[in-house]
Amino acid sequence: MSTTTVTVPGTECPADVWVPEGARAVVVVVPGATWTRHGPETQALVAALHGEGLATVVADVHPHAEAERRFAVTLLTDRLAAAVTWVREEMTAGPVGLLVEGIGAGAALSVAAQSPTVSAVVSVNGRPELARHPVEQVRAPVLMLVDGVDPAVAELNRTAAAAMGGRAGVRVVAGVTGQEVAGDAAEWLARTMITEPDQRGGAHGSGE
Repeated sequence: MSTTTVTVPGTECPADVWVPEGARAVVVVVPGATWTRHGPETQALVAALHGEGLATVVADVHPHAEAERRFAVTLLTDRLAAAVTWVREEMTAGPVGLLVEGIGAGAALSVAAQSPTVSAVVSVNGRPELARHPVEQVRAPVLMLVDGVDPAVAELNRTAAAAMGGRAGVRVVAGVTGQEVAGDAAEWLARTMITEPDQRGGAHGSGE
């Protein structure tokens, strides 16, 4: 692991970078309201992602108490976009995915709507209705993990997924701590960013 800083609008944010040998894609993990940068939730997510051959950038771009929520999403969107740009300029690990929770979903979908650089998004109990750009503009595949405890949040995710059509899906899971969703999130990201593109490339190359 190496620790660096990512220059984002208004400040610099710390980021932990891991690149396992042979990594072919990178996931930007955004600690949020319940995940902390070095906490057990984030560590479980990072370990699962590495197990699937994915590099990780744990970028502490969440504004936390810096702004009220209605302003925090805009600030987080700008910072996450800057972090994605940093990854593309500083790393060579292939496609870029985003793994977020809570209001981070609004920011991640906004970035994905504006940037073809984003290849996949996973949100955990996300708030997609806070996106600053229409989710219909998102072209990357999206997986929304919800625990179903709060029916309103689950319905918000279903509504957003419907707006994105076949590119997005909602999966109800038993729990949404980092430890509980790590396996599902890592497997889906690896399959979406590496396995399925490889299969499509192989089929194209063989003439099938």
